[in-house]
Order: sequence, then structure tokens, then C-alpha cells
Amino acid sequence: MTLGCGVRLDETSAIVMGSSQRNTYIYSIGREEWSLGPMVGVSHRRTQACGLVEDLSDFSIKYVILTGSLDIRTEVLQVDGTGISAWTRGQDFPSRLNWGSHLASTPDGKSLVLSGGIQGQNTQAEKQLYRIQCNNGPAGCLWDRLHIDMEYPRHWHTTVFLPESEYPCNPTTKPCCRSNLPSIYFEIIVV
Repeated sequence: MTLGCGVRLDETSAIVMGSSQRNTYIYSIGREEWSLGPMVGVSHRRTQACGLVEDLSDFSIKYVILTGSLDIRTEVLQVDGTGISAWTRGQDFPSRLNWGSHLASTPDGKSLVLSGGIQGQNTQAEKQLYRIQCNNGPAGCLWDRLHIDMEYPRHWHTTVFLPESEYPCNPTTKPCCRSNLPSIYFEIIVV
């Protein structure tokens, strides 16, 4: 099985990548046209996680983050008002991600949180949460392990961030994780 992933870059375009090839494709929403995008560095990604995050030092710059599929390498693609750059190697992910993890943007767009998946040679799903934030360019896109976990290990799941004001968390009626970290507040609801 090979699965790709996609990210909406802005109001007019999206990028699709993966499926065991290095090619990426840019979709122009208004023109309804596909074009070839920059090639990724790792050719053997079969299942991966990707997302879009803002640069903390310049909110006009965004990065597509691509990681996973038996590789510790993280690839970063800078997107700004002048166009799309080439993929660069970011900080290695702390462990090998085989498959089934999910990368979701926090509501403020300043972080991506990677949840679950199968890591290394394990056959059991993980419940750890990792965050990546970018500051001052692709080399400043760094991973850190969050100090909370999902209640249950998951893979091939969906992560949804909801404000507590609209969806109060009550662990006795629905599984969720909470974090009050400096700079982000989120809840992860697994349905």
C-alpha cells in the first residue's frame, strides 16, 4: 500500500506528494490545473505525514513539513509570497516512523502536532505526541516531545483540534488530551 498526502498552501494552490515517488504536484484551484512541483529528497516514502506551519519569526513564511515512512528524515519546503523553494532536510524525527501517524496543524498555525503511528520495528501503535515549530528558516524547524500522551495508542486515525469553549473536554464521556503549553492550547479528540 502506498499513500500520499496533501497540504493546502494558500487560497489558490495545494501540493500533493508521496506514493513511493519523489515527484510532487501543485494544484491551481482557480485554473483547475496540475503542474510538477519540487522533488522531495527521500524516494522511498510509502506512507507519510505532512502539514503546513508558519515561521514564528515571520508569519508571511510558511513551511510544508514531510516526515515518516521508515525514515527519520524530515523534509521542509518553504512557501512565501515569492513562490516555493526546493525541499531541504530538517531536523531528524526522534525515531523511525513506519506508518499510520497523523500530523495536524494547531488552530493558530504556529505548530504541527504528530500523533500516534507505528514507530521503528514495533507492531504496536504509539500514543506519544510530538510538536514541530519553525523559527528563522528551515534549519529552525525543530521537533520536541510533548509532555502529554493520547489516552489510547492509535494509528491510521484523525486528529482534530477544537477550542474548549466550543467543545468542553470531559474525559468521562469522550477521550481527549489537553495541554496548556506556553504558545499553544489544544485538545485532541479521537472519535
